[in-house]
Amino acid sequence: MLEDLGLRNIEIVPVISDINTGINITRAEFASAYFDEEGCKLGFSHLENYKKRWNERDGRWSDEPRKDHTSEGADAFRQWAQAKSAGMITPAGSIWGGALNYPTLGIV
Repeated sequence: MLEDLGLRNIEIVPVISDINTGINITRAEFASAYFDEEGCKLGFSHLENYKKRWNERDGRWSDEPRKDHTSEGADAFRQWAQAKSAGMITPAGSIWGGALNYPTLGIV
């Protein structure tokens, strides 16, 4: 399917059974991310508004994230963090100033 869109060298990010593990990986990798402040405004908004789901019946916050318009962007960023944590994306130089080595692959 992705090959039909012209993507090559596709790597699949390993599945994590608990989304909260992925969220914690994302928190740990966040400081190593570089952002285009202007180009990422919508993505920042999605990350800022990504929240836990309220459980009306139990009257408490769920351990699961709320699924809404913000979750797609947050999930994409989480996939990046999980790929980086798994060694699929590595710094080419020093962590402070070296370019990131993004291999020519599509990460899914």
